[in-house]
Amino acid sequence: MSTFLQLAQRLAREVGVAGTGPATVVSQTGEAGRLVNWIISAWDDIQMARTNWYWMRGDFTLPLVISQRAYTSTDAGISTRFGMWDTNSLRIKKVSADDEVPIDFAPYEDFRDRYLIGPQTVDKPQTYSIDPQLRLIFGPLPDYAYTITGEYYKANQTLSVDADLPEMPAQFHLAIVYRAMMMYARYNSAPEIYDDAQTNYMRIVNRLEMNQMP
Repeated sequence: MSTFLQLAQRLAREVGVAGTGPATVVSQTGEAGRLVNWIISAWDDIQMARTNWYWMRGDFTLPLVISQRAYTSTDAGISTRFGMWDTNSLRIKKVSADDEVPIDFAPYEDFRDRYLIGPQTVDKPQTYSIDPQLRLIFGPLPDYAYTITGEYYKANQTLSVDADLPEMPAQFHLAIVYRAMMMYARYNSAPEIYDDAQTNYMRIVNRLEMNQMP
């Protein structure tokens, strides 16, 4: 397990920077600042490389309100780092009942034509979609206090202080260093470092994908 600071220091050692590397990741400038920023960028790149990393999934519970169609991530109790709803995971049940079943997803254009145009009924929701504001929308309009459960994908974690830990499994943390080494090598025109870092990066990322993807 490696902290943000340890990753920046490991990067310094791997590329042969004099000394032990940054003493802190906060408010660095010059070469130390570049090392810190390359670690931040490398971690961002890994998180954005796939849309369905296991470690970036979260659960939510959303209470539906009678006759209310649209719900934000905040309504579902997601206060920070909301990225996108997992459209394969939503289920619906009546409050205090044991009748949970999946609810069907429809593309927004199909949902709009069926439920957002013309007179609408109030009944148990059978379909949901995601509108352009990334809200969950349900049709028909809820006729009862239902509960929706499901999963969502988190937005990127941003490393900012020395003790921050990347959220992916610790055995793969070196992928961040190798990705950052590739950035260092491009900046410093060091093809040998780039090639070696790329080989090691791909080796770890291949294992990461097998461990952290469906």
